[in-house]
Amino acid sequence: MEIRGVLFDVNGTLIDIETDDWGEETLGPLKYFLRYHGVRLGRQELRSRLEAGVRHHLGIIPQPFPELDWTLIWRDVLAQAGVFDHGILSGDGTAPAERRYQISLDLARMHRSLARRRLRAFPKTHEMLDDLSRRYPLAIVTDGQWAFAREELTETGLIGYFRHVTVSGDMGLRKPDTRIFHDALHAIGVDASNAVYVGNDPYRDVHGAQASGMRAILVGDKSLPNWATSGRRPDYHIRHIHEVPNALQALASR
Repeated sequence: MEIRGVLFDVNGTLIDIETDDWGEETLGPLKYFLRYHGVRLGRQELRSRLEAGVRHHLGIIPQPFPELDWTLIWRDVLAQAGVFDHGILSGDGTAPAERRYQISLDLARMHRSLARRRLRAFPKTHEMLDDLSRRYPLAIVTDGQWAFAREELTETGLIGYFRHVTVSGDMGLRKPDTRIFHDALHAIGVDASNAVYVGNDPYRDVHGAQASGMRAILVGDKSLPNWATSGRRPDYHIRHIHEVPNALQALASR
């Protein structure tokens, strides 16, 4: 195999992340923030409205693997509470449409910020990418939100290694939909038969990449039970992300 490009998943592969989207420490501060905009919801009612928004948007997106847009979910919560109807958001002279967009984006990012418990690159990730970026064009294919996925790559110091970043939230669809992989391949000008994808999920990453025509490297010990039950056998399996160069060398020699 001649390898001409390498694509990566992000969360659980390059970035060690833990979030709690629905806990008291997350929704509690959001509940109080909303009161400054005239919205008085208890934590459970806020959670119920957010969960209803998730179900609604998943139901109306015409894709087999739909991706949510949390800015739209927060926009709906505010609209249902009558915030936009009462003109509360136009008091500073900003156009109402722009203001609706901005507060929905701010709430999506605040929700993510409060939910975060850990966000850091896995050990030796930067050194591995230093090595690979000198030899191959690199790209990202990640299931994530356009509102914060690139900012988190920037925060962890990773974004500069990649010629292109494909985020599911930009496209309205998620892995294993092959279109999300081909978007990144097209952007870096590499044919699928000459590309390798690295991810930690046997179905979304391994199956999706292989269905797109790529080889797939599965990373992480936690993936082994899922691998066994999913029937999605990777082309190579490693336990730690810094082992990717050795895995690529092994694939190239086959």
